[in-house]
Amino acid sequence: MKLIKTLAFVLMLFAFSQSQANIFKKDPIYILEGKMISKAEMGRLSPNSIESVSILKGAKAIEKYGKKGKRGVVEITLKKAY
Repeated sequence: MKLIKTLAFVLMLFAFSQSQANIFKKDPIYILEGKMISKAEMGRLSPNSIESVSILKGAKAIEKYGKKGKRGVVEITLKKAY
């Protein structure tokens, strides 16, 4: 339950910081186990299957993902059992 709350808080902070920078920006990209997924796919993930979430912003996101990362990146790693 703590991981679910932490994940929700991190995503909320990320969304807030992005909206404050420019309310017309699009969503960040979502990376699941190294593969880009849609926001809808991310929303269908079971919180119990998530091992960790990393947020990349700014230069770090662009350095790792190029132009696709300019709006930020949410990297998701699943637990090994899933």
